Parts: sequence; C-alpha cells; structure tokens
Amino acid sequence: MAPLPLDLSPIGMTGCTLLTDPAITVPMLTDGSGGASLPIPIPTAGASGVGVAMQWIYFDPAMPNPLGLLSTNGRLVHIGPLICPNRYVYDLFNVNSLTGTVQAGGPIAQVFTVP
Repeated sequence: MAPLPLDLSPIGMTGCTLLTDPAITVPMLTDGSGGASLPIPIPTAGASGVGVAMQWIYFDPAMPNPLGLLSTNGRLVHIGPLICPNRYVYDLFNVNSLTGTVQAGGPIAQVFTVP
C-alpha cells in the first residue's frame, strides 16, 4: 500500500484523496434517499482503546471526473470506555447541526474528521 494520504487522480478520481487503508472494504447499496447503515457489533471486553478509520467512496453521475466517483472525509472512531464529568454531544444524524448539548457524566463516543 502506498503512503497515505493518496491522491486518486491518476486512477480517474480527480479531486479525491484516499485517507484510510482499504484493508477491509464493504460494498453497500443505498436506499432511495441515499442513506445506508452498517451495524457493527462491539465486543464487551478487549476492545477498549481500539481505533477504526472509515471513509466512503460513492458514485455520483454528476461528478466531472472520468469514474464519476467521490470520496468523503475520513472518520476515526475510538472505542471507550471514556468517562467524562461533562460531555458535549453532537447530533451525528443532522449535517446542519453546528453545535451539541452538554450532558452530565457517562461514556461518550468520539468521531474525528481526518484532515
């Protein structure tokens, strides 16, 4: 595998960059609104501190590159437990939400955008 990030222009994906190692690839179909989901079971023991990097590549016929494919930003998820006295929780299902809410104590999920 080439060092990341990897410019995908040479294979016809002009303007796209591979940010994660494609060691595990899961092809998926979307529903009528373009949404897809993949449940991932997380073991109750032994997963603490594990990080999972994700990136999506999808077809867009309006894309001006030869393959008609786009890539998303990368995401990095760390599996806890991470206990915080106060946590700031974002609405991950609303792309228009620029803020979240403060909640007291408990485990949290962190999702990071890969630059």
